[in-house]
Amino acid sequence: MVGTAFTIGLGCCLCLKRGGLGGLVGKIVFDHGVARDLIEKAESLDALLRRETVLRTAARDVAVTDFSGPQFVLFKYGSVTELTDRLDLARKLDLVAGQVKVAAASARLEKERLDEIAAWEKRSDDRRAQNQGDPWGGLKSGVESMFDPVPSRPGLPVPRVEARFSPQTRSRAASALVLGDTASADPENLRVFVQYSRAAGGRMESAFDEFSRVWARFRAGCSWVRIEGDSLVSGMRDFAQENRSDQIWLGNIATAFENAGAGVMLSAGALNLVAVSASGVMSDQELLASAGVLTPAELLAIFAAKPSLREQFLRIDPVVVHAWWVGLNPGEGSTERFSARQEGLLRGVPDVFGNLEGVPYGARAVANEVALTAAIAALEARIADPGVSSGDRKEASSQLAAMRDIRKSLQAQGSPRFLISFVQDVPPLAAVSIGNLDSASSVTFTVPGMDTTTAGMSTWTRNAQNLSDLLPSGSAVVAWIGYHTPSSAQGDVLNLDRALPGAQSLAGAFSGLSAVRGGKSGFGLNVVGHSYGTTTAAVALMQPGVRVDNFVTLGSAGFPDSVETSAGLNADRVYSGNARGVFPGNGPGDQWAWIGRDASVNHHVNPMDEGFGSRTFGVDTGGDAGRAVTDHSAQKGDTGPEAGYLDRDTESLKNVAWAIRGDSAKITPYVG
Repeated sequence: MVGTAFTIGLGCCLCLKRGGLGGLVGKIVFDHGVARDLIEKAESLDALLRRETVLRTAARDVAVTDFSGPQFVLFKYGSVTELTDRLDLARKLDLVAGQVKVAAASARLEKERLDEIAAWEKRSDDRRAQNQGDPWGGLKSGVESMFDPVPSRPGLPVPRVEARFSPQTRSRAASALVLGDTASADPENLRVFVQYSRAAGGRMESAFDEFSRVWARFRAGCSWVRIEGDSLVSGMRDFAQENRSDQIWLGNIATAFENAGAGVMLSAGALNLVAVSASGVMSDQELLASAGVLTPAELLAIFAAKPSLREQFLRIDPVVVHAWWVGLNPGEGSTERFSARQEGLLRGVPDVFGNLEGVPYGARAVANEVALTAAIAALEARIADPGVSSGDRKEASSQLAAMRDIRKSLQAQGSPRFLISFVQDVPPLAAVSIGNLDSASSVTFTVPGMDTTTAGMSTWTRNAQNLSDLLPSGSAVVAWIGYHTPSSAQGDVLNLDRALPGAQSLAGAFSGLSAVRGGKSGFGLNVVGHSYGTTTAAVALMQPGVRVDNFVTLGSAGFPDSVETSAGLNADRVYSGNARGVFPGNGPGDQWAWIGRDASVNHHVNPMDEGFGSRTFGVDTGGDAGRAVTDHSAQKGDTGPEAGYLDRDTESLKNVAWAIRGDSAKITPYVG
């Protein structure tokens, strides 16, 4: 029931008025209805905290079964801390309920006292009014006052409510002295505690929310009461956060043991990593240091338990990564290619170290081929499993076809090929280098456009090989399918949605190469984009810190509208070629590039335009200039009347090679 605020005063008041014979009447607020609500919430929350203690203790006893090592000690002491804080909070709530009851009783007594004063004031005023004008009025008033004196009951002191509560911070990271110690646990037992704690935590936090709302009403509606401390509500939130952090921490430990396998012991140092999500952020240097001492099995388990650590690892500055990796090299005088630690990381955690920018490419290729072989074997086993649904088998077959084509792209004769990146996405992403990026004098990335996936990795690598065959010895060309290209069926070729993440990946690849090579001064860097690949590359070349020597565009689907001239790109020189635009089905020429530009949402800029600043070159001159491009495709065939931009013996391919070699005088001109 909602109470009624009333005025009380005489020495306890904030707003005072003088009347009658000098009595003081004031106003302060106390809402009995709100006070009753607060008492009820405090008592019910007190009971809930005490009641849940029994069940939480039972769940804790399940968790500690078969749990040993430094993390067990941390959990045990954390449980004691939680119980201490829980009971302390329960006592504080009981105290609040009792103090509010006292305040309510005091408010009633004070109201009675003030009512007496108010009644006396009224009688006094009435007597003065009645005797006014009577010569004997003063005497009469004095006599009457003798029989009706001013109430003399003293005012009550202002009641107080103590509202202090601050939970203790719980440690979830083992000390440096025990990082080498091992721990074991039954993940199912740990999950029993986590599941109970989450359910109980939800009930507790709901009750906390209800209490905090009533507490706010009490502070506004019972301002006569003096609040001491007022950290009760914030302390409740901190207590709830500590419990949530325990749930995350213990859940991550359970996941780590599940991924490590039955009976596997994990070091305290490895399990310290899973405390990050609960207790703060680990620095990149700390993460690298941990990777330098943990076993590959521990790293796999931790990355599975805490995927954000894996993502953080892959985002570390390539320069920092390279310095760390070199620090793991075999000792002086060793004839081994890799140290035992490096070998273990490459073969034990290949999906991370095969794609970690800053690790040398020869090492990355080892890791990626290990990952590719394992992925193919896993997919073959999945397809052979009679229990797999037809839908899953179809998806697995599609993935397997792409991965087999990636493997095929590595098997061609000639220059050595390296799988420098391999991401097991759907479809997978990959990059194959023709030539050694660790030592090449010139490196060229080829970036594909619409509808290119790793299901055609060998074809895209063949295009890169065609270019490589025209470049000087010691050059390297990368067939880069490092992003999900737009699909003609979905129409996303008309916006930048695919270009933005693709550009981020491409810029990251450039940064990784620079880190491995100790800066860009020791080699030439070029990028060749085809179709929407020119859009993606252009976005990458707008990023700070990115710089290439030559940017060559073929059949461009358009640059972002914000790129007004070639000066807006971080490229020393820009070259562009485009076959004559035709409508689809209307004879030889490029039937899609102009549609990609003109119909786009935000990438209309044509690098072939005279005012853009790109050096344009011919691709369909014919005759001695080379085979003429007859289609928008990058490849139509290395022989025959039809040709794409990167097919062998085309005018287009020759001009790309002249641009990269620096033989610009040999480039054939574009005739519009």
